[in-house]
Amino acid sequence: MVTDHAVKNVLTVPVQAVQRTGEDRGSVLVVNGNNKIEKRDVSLGLQTATEAEILEGLTEGEMVVYGEQSQYTPGGVVEPQIVQPAEMQKE
Repeated sequence: MVTDHAVKNVLTVPVQAVQRTGEDRGSVLVVNGNNKIEKRDVSLGLQTATEAEILEGLTEGEMVVYGEQSQYTPGGVVEPQIVQPAEMQKE
């Protein structure tokens, strides 16, 4: 029997924003306050087909790079665009 496990009040990001580096570890590209890219190590929790739970390494409100990340390098300056969750599912 498979049960649905829902957790409220957790920090999640799209799975496309996470590069896995181990079983419960990964990294994300974060856009800092100066619009520069930072690579950040994160601890991962539960994962669905669309979202990954972040246990450590990010705080609510930080911007992460979603989708193709190979074109970005740490220290690079970007012009961030906010993408709403409904828009992310269309990609």
